[in-house]
Amino acid sequence: MMRRAGVPLLLAAVSVLLTGGAQAADPYTIGAGDVLSISVWERPDLTRNVAVRFSGEITFPPLGEVAAEGKTAGELGRLLEDRLTDYLRRPTQVTVEIQEFRSRRVTVSGAVASPGRLSFEEIPGLV
Repeated sequence: MMRRAGVPLLLAAVSVLLTGGAQAADPYTIGAGDVLSISVWERPDLTRNVAVRFSGEITFPPLGEVAAEGKTAGELGRLLEDRLTDYLRRPTQVTVEIQEFRSRRVTVSGAVASPGRLSFEEIPGLV
């Protein structure tokens, strides 16, 4: 039989296991379904919102298909900068922001106030 003094310790251990402890969050990596906002400095004609297809790519004129899945927003921005510099023949700055987090979803069902699909930047712990 467990003593009462051990109950708080057990609850703390379960909480750490379920939430992953107090680790720093990894940067969000882009996934299929996410919607991105891409802004190109001094080129409003190239600024647009794009969805990441299930193949993990985006279509970004004038570059065509660009692999986005698995990259952070900063990494994708630098990749687009490099490729656009070749195309535009001068350096440029690209900003990528995640407009909608659709690649990390959970479904809530049962006797809850608001059943349905929820999207998260980071899937929360059980606690």
